[in-house]
Amino acid sequence: MRIDLDIILINPKPLASSLRPSELIHMTEDIIVIHVRGPLVQGAPVSFFLEQIRLLVGRGISNFVIDLLDAVSLDDRGVGGLAAAYNFIRDARGKIKYVFASKELISALSKNHLDRVFEIYQDESSALSSF
Repeated sequence: MRIDLDIILINPKPLASSLRPSELIHMTEDIIVIHVRGPLVQGAPVSFFLEQIRLLVGRGISNFVIDLLDAVSLDDRGVGGLAAAYNFIRDARGKIKYVFASKELISALSKNHLDRVFEIYQDESSALSSF
């Protein structure tokens, strides 16, 4: 089963919980695709992104595709947020794949050598087929 979730990071409300329990059905092979739209930068956007990851893992979701094709910018805190999501999901015995097309975003990851750690794909279908 595939579940899509859009996370719009333009003026997110801090500590806002946009998910309701009835929105997700747990199955052992769920894959959730999170489309990040807007800047993934210091402050509320990164906090909101990580809160959504925690909520989903808490509901038993273990396979993630983080689609950053519509992420307009990524600062050091945004990179840290992606690393924190990776560690949180991995510690919960899950898998996470990232979708990047922008050379600028990939360059931001390579500064910390995360391009060698993360599974990065050019498009969503390639990431989904890798599970």
